[in-house]
Amino acid sequence: KTLQNTANHAALIFEPEGKSSVGKKVILDMNKHSDVLPVFRANFYDPTARKWKLVSSPSMVIIDRTGNIVDRVNGWGMEDRKRFTGIITKYADESLGQSGSSETQFTTAATTIYTVPDKVFQVAKDEVFMGDLEKAVEYSIMTEVAMQPVLDAKKLQTLVYYIETLLSYFPNMKTPMRNFLISLREWPVQMRFASVSAADYKEKVTELSDFYSPFAATPSEWEGCAGSQSHYRGYPCSLWTLFHTLIVGATDKDPAFQSGGVSTVANAMIGYISKFFTCRECADHFSRHVSQLGYLPDTGDQSILWLWTIHNKANLMLAGDQTEDPTSPKIQWPSAQNCPHCRTDGNRWTPILTINGEPWNQVEVLRYIKSLYKAENLKQTPRIVRTNDVIEEVLNNLKKELKAENSLIFDEAHDKILNFCKK
Repeated sequence: KTLQNTANHAALIFEPEGKSSVGKKVILDMNKHSDVLPVFRANFYDPTARKWKLVSSPSMVIIDRTGNIVDRVNGWGMEDRKRFTGIITKYADESLGQSGSSETQFTTAATTIYTVPDKVFQVAKDEVFMGDLEKAVEYSIMTEVAMQPVLDAKKLQTLVYYIETLLSYFPNMKTPMRNFLISLREWPVQMRFASVSAADYKEKVTELSDFYSPFAATPSEWEGCAGSQSHYRGYPCSLWTLFHTLIVGATDKDPAFQSGGVSTVANAMIGYISKFFTCRECADHFSRHVSQLGYLPDTGDQSILWLWTIHNKANLMLAGDQTEDPTSPKIQWPSAQNCPHCRTDGNRWTPILTINGEPWNQVEVLRYIKSLYKAENLKQTPRIVRTNDVIEEVLNNLKKELKAENSLIFDEAHDKILNFCKK
């Protein structure tokens, strides 16, 4: 469209057609300034919108009379209408020879920051912390499963399947956690999956936890999943992170793939969320996303892309929700800043996936996710040396030196020494 002679700039607001009304409301708010700075609304998922290299929905772009971008503002959900209106008013006032703004602008076409009132939050580098993974297991096993009034046979079978998946694909698992999970897995089997009450389950996991101390070295605070406030992110973030990590770890190991079977991790995740995840509305949404995809993955790469697609569908639905941390907006992940090649088309032979209306380079997405979640790239919490670890290390070294790996004497010695130290 051609700008009026009185206008030096125009604002373009990109948002999903039929799913957002921020643009419509801003147009009404700025109607009195339309001759100085007109506002236009466009579909975020329209193919022609790709050239604007949008990061989040909604997004606003300010252009000058020649069509050059002079400002970008990424939406983060809360109060976008007020923010966009304030920014447009600033430009309109400048055109009228006035000054003043309700918000200081820090975003430009070249920056990698989100704009929020009075604060600037850098787009965080994607990192996965072992502490967050361990805390996800701890909360799920010790707290969330224990919230079930009764664990019937089906729920116990789901729990055992989840534990077996952890034992098979959780990276760098510490010995105390492994022994704890093995013992907990055997408990329902020994009872032939007879129903147990919440009290019985709590008593059992407490008993095993006291004996094995599986989470003694697990940090008390969230790391990569820490929110700006205590009610943001945390456990839900860590559970997503856990299953992404498991599904990458199973890529070349899952025996189900050899016979064309469904991913073990995908089945474990579906089972756990449907039976145990505390937010039942979230569980329903997850089930709906799985159904909408219309398939379950049966190869390693397909499993990675399957979970990535579901996660982005969840992000799209929750963008702007009251549960969203304003410092960690629900974007289509990974961000263009953290994976600049994930959204490029590549050459004519590059496989392209269109997710939520946006084209993705399948090869680059897979490469990025595998690199992020592989065991050797996980961020380790500074190790807390525990008595049990030292005893185990010393005895294992003695076993090797004496070539007595199969001797039970060392296992007995380990237990006796540990019991003595507890006194």
